[in-house]
Amino acid sequence: MPGTTLPIPTADGFGLRPVLQGLASELAQHGYYVLVPRCFYRHGPAPVLDLPEFIGEDERAGVFAQVLPLIEAHTPELVLRDASAYLEFLTARPEVSSGPVGVTG
Repeated sequence: MPGTTLPIPTADGFGLRPVLQGLASELAQHGYYVLVPRCFYRHGPAPVLDLPEFIGEDERAGVFAQVLPLIEAHTPELVLRDASAYLEFLTARPEVSSGPVGVTG
């Protein structure tokens, strides 16, 4: 919600990548409270996979072979359960204003 500038950068499945940190920081600078969840936390601590800095055509098949099982295990039921937990966490924070919630990604 505008007026709150504290981001909570955690990580996605591959760790808190610089691009996610930058996006979270940019949103926070506009006054939003930002949560970057670890979507694949059930598979272990981040980073679940070590991604190469550049994924070229030669690396693509191997990376997808590792990533696809994680995505397939991330069922709609688990997504909804996690989303509910994230919203409960955020609404319990005194520095987070009530109001609309946005999701990207």
